Amino acid sequence: MKITKLEEYGLRCLLQVAGAGDRASVTILEVAKAENISIDYAAKLLTILRRLKLIKSIRGAKGGYSLARPAEDISLGEVLKALGGFGLGKDPCKSSFPGVMASCPHRKECGIRPIWITIAKYVSAALDQLTLADLIKKESSIRKLAEEKFQKQIKIFSP
Repeated sequence: MKITKLEEYGLRCLLQVAGAGDRASVTILEVAKAENISIDYAAKLLTILRRLKLIKSIRGAKGGYSLARPAEDISLGEVLKALGGFGLGKDPCKSSFPGVMASCPHRKECGIRPIWITIAKYVSAALDQLTLADLIKKESSIRKLAEEKFQKQIKIFSP
């Protein structure tokens, strides 16, 4: 599992929009400055987020971008899956086999693949428990909240 630049910066731009609150909107320039990225890259990311229906654009003098739904209704897992998947749910042996053969020689019987798939399920379930509303809080409270929610997921998957 790996976070791509698109997923990382897309999420960061989305958090800028979420941080504006329910009634406010943010401009491309504001997002670009806050994330220290080019205006063109911010525009590209915001366009992708709009196409994914995570944000909406508002025209006019007070225009910009705002969330399409309340921050409490958008999970971190949903965002990462929409932006590319974070490698979740993909067969790790199909997507990145580094060998010289066309496919992994252990395709029919493998002791490692079930481990990667199980870890991906844990991570995916935990990410689905965190929302944009959680992520716009202070780092110390987010850390505590994430630990609590991840512990909750471990208990769910434990026998």
